[in-house]
Amino acid sequence: MIFTSPTRTAAKQETAIAAFLFKNLGYAMPTRIRSAAELSAIIAATPAGKRFADQPHASTQVTFFDQMLSSEFTTKIEALSTPTDLLTVKGRELYWRCATNLSESPLWQNARQNPHNLPQGTTRNLRTLAKIADRLDR
Repeated sequence: MIFTSPTRTAAKQETAIAAFLFKNLGYAMPTRIRSAAELSAIIAATPAGKRFADQPHASTQVTFFDQMLSSEFTTKIEALSTPTDLLTVKGRELYWRCATNLSESPLWQNARQNPHNLPQGTTRNLRTLAKIADRLDR
């Protein structure tokens, strides 16, 4: 979602948007805000580069959290990487570079159960984020 607001505090914006969504959808939805500059930096910082570029279904997902993960938690999450999945935490984001269809990844099998107690976040495909960033540049 792209929007402008006179409110400069991301936390206030997140709270207001989450309340609006809850009222209109009937269920809670994690809401995380990043400025245009932050979004550009997140895209530029993508750690996997061209890894798995030879794989037809490779993709990068970015999960946005409201705060940085602890170094201990970051170490645990990054240790879950597999030969076909690279997990990297940078700032308040978790990057997941997957060589296969997400549903074929061993990480996806338990993802919905959240066995690692990840904080609430929201995830977007890197291609989608790049399209949003492109619209913001216009």
